[in-house]
Amino acid sequence: MIAGGILVGAIVLLWTVLLVAKRVLGARILAAAQLTRTTVDDLVVHLLDRTGLMAVVFAVIWAVSPAMALPSEWRGPLRVVAVFALTIQLAIWMNASIRFVTCRYIERGDVPKATATTVTALSFAARLVLLTLLLLLALANLGVNVTALLAGLGVGGIAVALALQSVLKDLMGALSIVINKPFLVGDTIEVNGFLGEVRKVGMRSTWLRNLPGEEVIMPNQMLIDGVVRNHSRMNERRVSFGLMLHHETRASELDEAATLMREVVSAAPRVRFNRAQLKRVAPVGFEFEIVYFFESPDYDLFAATHHDLLIAILKRFDERGIALAPPALANADAAMG
Repeated sequence: MIAGGILVGAIVLLWTVLLVAKRVLGARILAAAQLTRTTVDDLVVHLLDRTGLMAVVFAVIWAVSPAMALPSEWRGPLRVVAVFALTIQLAIWMNASIRFVTCRYIERGDVPKATATTVTALSFAARLVLLTLLLLLALANLGVNVTALLAGLGVGGIAVALALQSVLKDLMGALSIVINKPFLVGDTIEVNGFLGEVRKVGMRSTWLRNLPGEEVIMPNQMLIDGVVRNHSRMNERRVSFGLMLHHETRASELDEAATLMREVVSAAPRVRFNRAQLKRVAPVGFEFEIVYFFESPDYDLFAATHHDLLIAILKRFDERGIALAPPALANADAAMG
């Protein structure tokens, strides 16, 4: 009973001292960090805020337990608790440090998209490796035969891999995305009918923000197995559309219509004219095909330019008395074709 009272008293006293020290020291460091532009002191404040007092308390109690006249049979369980408490605290510190450095690096305005995507994936891999090593180190300090454990895990890993095929495919998909870079954070992609901006590439899933503003979470396996169309890497857009002129249009007017379409398209900004040709002669009229290249990947800008082109062509037709085929006849011809 006396030993138990001594242990409880020591825990309460040490907890109180550490709590006061953490608050006072944290307030001073935070005040000093706000006056500087370096990230080191910000990291110290970040880690101090994520420091659990329980780990420090059990570590100190176990270290000074011989001087506290505690029973010898208590030292074993106390050591186990102290090791696991310190292991958890170190894991929290490592995870917080890697996340802090990664976020600060990505938030810089001059970081390329490819670098941001790679750093995000590598930070997860680094956290996973460090946590694994820390767990193995803790087990080794507790007397566990780590070598035999790893050998057993190697045999059991085959069964685990078979049971977690989908998870492993997603992880390999993330690795493939990081290495091959079919798209980057910030790119607009289309895959399996989904169109959106890439917001984040995780180890299992990729986050997209679609046009209505919804968040779409897509497994990496789907991205690797599907056909990905990266709209952000489009340097120019090939546009092809048709116009059906009235069946009473004279031959001289057909030639004039082609000239008008070429002039209108060629005069448009960011547009490279390709051709405007009579494609076929149908009972309802004469079908022209107009092809041009829009030299920008911006879809909204393309839509506005294409609208202006069509309006300009129709105005020039009105000025020259060139008529389009009636919509009902044109639609009937398209249905038969």
